[in-house]
Amino acid sequence: MPSTVYLFEARAIQKYLFEGGKLRDMVAASDQLDALCNKPLEEVFTTLGLEENKDIWFSRRAGGSIYAILNSADHAKDLSQLWSLYVRKHFPSVEVVQVLSTANSIMDAMKDGFERLAEQRNRLSTKFPIAGPLVRRSPRTANPAVAWSESRKEWIDEATQIKQKTLNRSSLTRKFSDAPDQYWPTNLDTDSGDFPFINNDRSIALIHADGNGLGELLRVLNTAVRHIVEKTANEHTYIELYQEFSKSLEKAMQKAAQIATNVLLDARKNDESMIPARPLVLGGDDLTILVRADLAIPFTQAFCLAFEEQTQQYLSPLYDTVKSKLGGKDELTVEGKTLKLTRLKTLTACAGVCFIKSNQPFLQAHDLVESLCKEAKKQSRQWQTNNTELDCIPSSISFHQVAATMIEDVRSVREHEWQIPVNGQTHELSLGCYGFKDGLANLATLQTMAKLFGENKLNRNGLREVASLLKDSPSKAHRRYKRWREIAAETSSSYLTDFDSQLASLCDLEALDALPFDKHTRKSPLIDLLTITALPSQSIEKEV
Repeated sequence: MPSTVYLFEARAIQKYLFEGGKLRDMVAASDQLDALCNKPLEEVFTTLGLEENKDIWFSRRAGGSIYAILNSADHAKDLSQLWSLYVRKHFPSVEVVQVLSTANSIMDAMKDGFERLAEQRNRLSTKFPIAGPLVRRSPRTANPAVAWSESRKEWIDEATQIKQKTLNRSSLTRKFSDAPDQYWPTNLDTDSGDFPFINNDRSIALIHADGNGLGELLRVLNTAVRHIVEKTANEHTYIELYQEFSKSLEKAMQKAAQIATNVLLDARKNDESMIPARPLVLGGDDLTILVRADLAIPFTQAFCLAFEEQTQQYLSPLYDTVKSKLGGKDELTVEGKTLKLTRLKTLTACAGVCFIKSNQPFLQAHDLVESLCKEAKKQSRQWQTNNTELDCIPSSISFHQVAATMIEDVRSVREHEWQIPVNGQTHELSLGCYGFKDGLANLATLQTMAKLFGENKLNRNGLREVASLLKDSPSKAHRRYKRWREIAAETSSSYLTDFDSQLASLCDLEALDALPFDKHTRKSPLIDLLTITALPSQSIEKEV
């Protein structure tokens, strides 16, 4: 009997979330997107007379994506038409990508559908209303204006108008914490006093974390499922196993987010009920959240470590099920390549952290934080390639403090801020990536170094001058670094000794009084150290 699948993805979600730059709009958008595949989809089912697990089954239904198997091509067509109409009406700036595919088996239909879905992702979609030369535009988004907002005293576009009407009790924040005495901020404006900043410091961090090796895991799962279906002749095994994977990943993500949220809860003052953060995305293997700057690195570290632990806990039963259905096999051979089923047991995560001021544009900051996350993934994957005994890509973090007027991606940051010429060779002022365990440059080592600075300890200003001089005159920077070391040896010798010990763990130096660059990679943790030491002390001393 032919099988029909319906594949749907909401694209350009980040633009929809961040355009306009107001936290209240971002909160409304994140709540809308989090609920998209739940109540709204169920209402569409009711309208079409579809019943889950009778007329329609899901291998995925989360994170703005729907992968559905239907018992009728007509039902699939009706669903695609009504659902896309709903999404376009309520999410006017989100791109809709969808395909229908029919084949002799569920797996063949899925394979064809995903190939066509990849083609659809690369096609440009028309956005309405189309702005002509005489159309008034919203000053915040540059999209066609549809109404005047009396509260904001400005023209707003259709997406902002919808967001203003949908700011309710958040289903997303309940995934992080749902205690009755805890509240999440909805405003960053100076006069609102909503977000619990520290005194007048309005620094904030945008964090984006993403799972490592999910594509590889899904390839192993897909291959295993094909073998099982061929062996048992039961196509619904495909649905059952993918549903189990999707639900297990969702539970692991939520549990990891809850564990990391404890870092935020512990940092509050006794009389403070407002949590110093605001979740924006938690779906699939993605996390995006705004966190007060001093808590960003401890939160990220807690999440990445918890994600690894929780996926191991929740995915292990899937591994056991697949292994059992394959007759106890732990490996599969496909086209001469060996696939290990142990790859199904766990996932790791990498994260990017971008430190900005609360009035800087979040859309550009998100582009930067995504590129930082990719940088961490790239370095972690390279480490795994060089250390083949590792089953998983190690978890890691890449971070950057925005100091320039323009917020650029990490490639431009490296070129304009990290890279400097020293003796005719390009050096970098940042290591670019830190791990949480042995292997990569260890974040804990950098945090230990940061504790050596402060009153009656090492002087941070001297190192800041070294970093500044390096961009113009490496020779002057070298002399200043030597002088900084001389003063530290006289006033804080024990701290300098500890500094040298920790620095040696991160860099293979030419000499103690040489500029702090690794002699092989020509990279230095100098900018990273200055970023950490500029944050409030609790972010340095917080143990995860």
